[in-house]
Amino acid sequence: MKKISIKQIIIFIITLFILLYITYYLCNISVEKSIRVAKSIKTDDKLLALKNKQIKELSCVPRKNIDKGIIYAEAMKQYWEWKIKYLWHIDDEEIKVNCKLGYDLFGKSKDGICYPQVIMKNGTTKIYNPKTDNYLYYPEYYNKNVDFIVEMKFIASYKEDCCKLFTYEEMNKEIHNMKNIDNVNIVNLFHYNELEITDNELLSKIYFLRVIQKLGENNGNEYLSFTYYPVSKCGKVPYFDYFDL
Repeated sequence: MKKISIKQIIIFIITLFILLYITYYLCNISVEKSIRVAKSIKTDDKLLALKNKQIKELSCVPRKNIDKGIIYAEAMKQYWEWKIKYLWHIDDEEIKVNCKLGYDLFGKSKDGICYPQVIMKNGTTKIYNPKTDNYLYYPEYYNKNVDFIVEMKFIASYKEDCCKLFTYEEMNKEIHNMKNIDNVNIVNLFHYNELEITDNELLSKIYFLRVIQKLGENNGNEYLSFTYYPVSKCGKVPYFDYFDL
């Protein structure tokens, strides 16, 4: 019987190790791919279910007509609640550090310095927390300029005319007239298409909360973000449920 050399044994062990590693690597890729596909399908299913839920909520018809001022105030409160959620969910460590977001020794969240800061015309300021405070934009402010501005440090600012409640027709009219705005760069424009609403009858019945964020300024030119959130006649803004995903 031919004697097997040490060199041959080493080569055999190395080859076996390489084959085992390749098999393990390929199996891992297959498993990871399956997990990614499963997660993607699950997320897509949840997204579709959420969109269907939102369309249903937008179709809400109250037993008694709700005053537009109340709907406006409720929608704005939901907006600020969502904005605070966004602040805590944002995937930007620099903002989180700058805003001093975190928890104390008892696990209670700290408000940080990026919560909405309300600056009145007389120069007085206060921090607005939608979880504990009442309306910031009261019903009587409906489609009027307010007497304050709002700053969210490192995020955006909101001028006196930032926030209005429009009909579908009014929204489209404003979007059409944007080309006539001087010294302004529209860096973002979002509206109902994100929810893929195709029912024209529904669009004509709901409202749209228009929010303008000032993201910055350069040489007298403002950088603005225009966003139109669909609002039901019951005063619900279903888009803000996206954090449920």
